[in-house]
Formats: sequence, C-alpha cells, structure tokens
Amino acid sequence: MVERVEEGAVRRIEARHHAALPPSSSNVMAGRRNTSGGGVFDAFQPILHFMDLPRLTDAAAESFACIAGYCRPWRRMAISSSTTSEGYRTRVTIDRPARLGALSSPLLPGISGRFDHANVLELDLHFGGLSSADELAVLSGENRIAVRAQNDVWEIIGFLSAEEVAPKRWWLSGLMRGLSGTQDATAAGALARSVCVVLDDSIVPLGLGGEERGRSLNWLAESLGSNGDRVGPHVFAGGERAETPMAPVHLRAERRSDGDIAIGWTRRGRIDADGWEASDIPLDEPQERYRLDLMAGGAVVEERRGDRAVLPLSGRRRACRFRHAAGGDRFDRQADGARRSTRHSGALGDQSLITRR
Repeated sequence: MVERVEEGAVRRIEARHHAALPPSSSNVMAGRRNTSGGGVFDAFQPILHFMDLPRLTDAAAESFACIAGYCRPWRRMAISSSTTSEGYRTRVTIDRPARLGALSSPLLPGISGRFDHANVLELDLHFGGLSSADELAVLSGENRIAVRAQNDVWEIIGFLSAEEVAPKRWWLSGLMRGLSGTQDATAAGALARSVCVVLDDSIVPLGLGGEERGRSLNWLAESLGSNGDRVGPHVFAGGERAETPMAPVHLRAERRSDGDIAIGWTRRGRIDADGWEASDIPLDEPQERYRLDLMAGGAVVEERRGDRAVLPLSGRRRACRFRHAAGGDRFDRQADGARRSTRHSGALGDQSLITRR
C-alpha cells in the first residue's frame, strides 16, 4: 500500500535527511533559516556537488571540474571562488536544477567494456525523471549518470532501461559501467546512499583556468532570488581527473622457447580514441612513456622505464627476482606524462582489463 504524504511533510522529511549528510569538499548540503520574514521552507538550502570528472569530450581538462546544484524551491545560483576568505569573484551561474539522488541499495563491483544485463542500479531522485534509450544511443553518449564510489571517484555509467518502481525511486538496467576510464570506481563499488548525478546540461563547468587545476579554492553559492542568501565556503580542488592516464587493456605474456617472457599491453587514450578507421589511436601525451614496477609477494623488486608497450623479461632474470614470490608474478604499470598518474596491475597472462587501484 502506498501512503499519501502531504507536501509539507515531504519537505520536512527531505530537510531531516539532508541534515544528516556529512559535509565534504565535494558533496555539500548547506542551509540556514530565512530571516527575511519568509517561511522556513523558503530558506536557501541547496544541495551542491562539486565534481572532478574524467574527460568526457575533447574539451580542455580543467572544464571537467564541475558543479551540480539543486534546491527547493528552485532558485538560480551564482557560484564564486577565492583563494582566501575574502575577495570572492563570480565564476559561473547555475540556471537549471540538476537531477540529483542517492543509491537506495549498494552498487557492487562489476564488469566493464560490455552491457551488464544481470544487475540493476537502484536510486532515489530528488527531482525529475529518467527515460530508456536504445543501445546505439547509449553507445553514442545518451543516458549517462555519475555515481560516487567508495574510493571517492565518480564512476560514469550508461544505462539502457529506466523504470520508476515507486515515487522517485528508479531501477536502471542494461548498465555500461566504468566509462571514460573509471574502471577503478567500478572495482570499488558504492554503498547505499552514495551520491548519484544525472549528467546533462544542468552540470556546469566551474570555469577553472589551466593554472588552477588541482588547486584548493574556497567556493560560495549565492541565491539569485529576492533574498540573496549565501552558503559556504566549501573547499574543492578539481581538474586533475581528466588528466589521469587511462588503464591499458589486454595485458598479455608470451613465454618464448629460450625461457624469456615478453609482457605486452594495449594503450588506451582519452581523446579521439573511439574511431574505427585507424589501426592506432592518437597519443594523448607529448610522448609515450611507461614506468613499470615488477612485484613479488606484494613488494616491488624492480622498477623499469620505457617508451614502448612491451617489457622483455629474461628467464634468468625472472628466476632470480621471483624465486621467493608467493602466488605468482605480477605486473604493475604507471604512465608518465600527466600531472597525476595512477598504478594499474594484473596477473601475468591475464587477458582481462587492467583496472586502476
């Protein structure tokens, strides 16, 4: 049985729920009572999510430091920043409410690189709705949602089907997970009540300059309505995720007749990497460089650097390095040429995707 709830009660429930959320630099609900004579439910209490997203298009990396905002009743917002506690300047305005929500059940680690028809993403939306799309539309960029994973990274997920199973509760199926190089978030999974943001035109770039990537700034949100209320400051640093090298794929190892092993992998790219007409993809960095850590028993036994997506390892050298290893050899790769690089690992001979960790 579905119980009907009055509008005022819904607002009180939402207010209590948001008050229980812990503030952070990238997930903030802040507000105060209206002192201008209006009712308490007219107070400016926005939900703000500062998002450091991966590169979704060929735009500049710093443009993927974004903000999503929602408040009830809706008011347009001006977002300002400062390096100190004063001298704020307006950077962007939020003209449309974002479709924000939270997972109503945990999102377990899953597969990437193909549609997952076995699992469902269940979430509650504060505002708006969702719709289904066909496979070609999803592969072309439709139906994208960002979910904040346990490793504090936004996972980009596409979905084929959207079904409203209860008021404001949605089931998403036909999932395409780990998009735009977010397999590390896929591997981490997300807890119930983790933040979800529907990616559309309501998500606004913060307008960072190239020199501001990775720099912590103070941010204020100001209502553009008649009251002119202000919330903040909130500390946020962004623009680095879009510079993070993507994990390579198709790790392979070939044992040669002389006992040597050739370890190889396939490079991935962030820009113009989905074309079918070329045998190789464009290089994102000024030059192709790799740092490779050879590990045994969880400890690095040797570090190598190279400019090719292959690592020769002689049988004698391998026997010397790994004779005390437990559980087999492992391979780690870290790409140079970016402001913030990350490590990827996989067992020798593994043909699956190498996931970021």
